[in-house]
Amino acid sequence: MVIKLSANEFLENFVQELVKNKWDAEEIKCNINVEGTKFDLFAAKKSVQYWRAYVMTSPQFIDEPTFQEYIKIYDVLRDKAQSWAMGDVSILCIVAESGVSPDITPKVGDYSLGFFQMKSGGCMLCIVDLAKRATYMRTPGLPLPVRRISRGFVDIVKHTLAKLK
Repeated sequence: MVIKLSANEFLENFVQELVKNKWDAEEIKCNINVEGTKFDLFAAKKSVQYWRAYVMTSPQFIDEPTFQEYIKIYDVLRDKAQSWAMGDVSILCIVAESGVSPDITPKVGDYSLGFFQMKSGGCMLCIVDLAKRATYMRTPGLPLPVRRISRGFVDIVKHTLAKLK
């Protein structure tokens, strides 16, 4: 029997994992509003680039129409990241409580960063499927600092999910 995970339980443990992995504890905030959108969690990490993670929970199943609504939020965050200092990167992390359509999961990789976006800043998309305990996010191979941070973010999510089993 699989126990259903709650988004709140995931978020509580996720914050602990972020701090353990040297995301700035003073920059972790709950219930923030950015550009008119409410996020359940915000976290930041200073590296070669300045990384911002915006986390929001989705109680409904993520199908194509729901996915397109999240892409609108992604576009706003991408544009915002490109307006900041050179090389800033954001991650939009959607925590899907009721699951994600199999048609959506291959599309997540389209919302990653290319090499040229690294210099001007950008946004990456991560979807956490609590029902399947799966993470969907494409991490770039280069440049290495971006690969290391984005891969580390995915590892933090996976470690959080593993702790909650």
